Amino acid sequence: MKKLFNTTITLALIMALILTGGCKKTPAVNGLVASYANSHTVAGVTTNSTTTLTYDAQSRLTEIQGTGTPITFAYGSGSVTQTQGSTVVIYTLNSAGLATSDNTGNTYVYDNNGYNTTTTNSGTGGTTTINTISNGNIANTSSTTNGVTTTYSYTYLSTTDYRTYGQAFFGKNSVDLVNSEAISNPTTTTYTFSYTYDSKGRVQTQTYISGTTSDVTTYTYVNP
Repeated sequence: MKKLFNTTITLALIMALILTGGCKKTPAVNGLVASYANSHTVAGVTTNSTTTLTYDAQSRLTEIQGTGTPITFAYGSGSVTQTQGSTVVIYTLNSAGLATSDNTGNTYVYDNNGYNTTTTNSGTGGTTTINTISNGNIANTSSTTNGVTTTYSYTYLSTTDYRTYGQAFFGKNSVDLVNSEAISNPTTTTYTFSYTYDSKGRVQTQTYISGTTSDVTTYTYVNP
């Protein structure tokens, strides 16, 4: 399963945001996520984790606290600095506030609507990721490393995904909730999603299932 935030743990977070709408136009409902608890089960073995997110007064992500070393974000003029222990990643922003490159060899390209369409790493064996956007959602993602391509295809519900994570510098993400995800490399595995909602229509729990794998994530919000 391709996970809901480029380097180490942050790449997982970015990918996760593809699924969960990390930075979209401000909705009438405030969906800034305060924490999420995950329970992942494979063949009867369950792993549990909890992640807490902290923001500044401008609703920008400043810290990710999980089971390991925290990740912090500092915002400068034209840059964002991400730090996890001794690892420091510096993102260079364009005039629209979007990351265009970082000091690990990644470059980021966006369409005219602010969606990330291509991420390329210039290093040996680097990965190129291409997103296809349709109706405000990421319909397909292809990720190629050393000539091997993995394809992710999504279908969506006609239900707004209000969840946000304060990382607008990575561009917009899908506006609707994912209904299914099919991962091909070269065989295809399909995950089916279901949700429960709070009184404001925000996702309270997200569940996906495929074979003996199930995953349940429960969310809390900055503004209950």
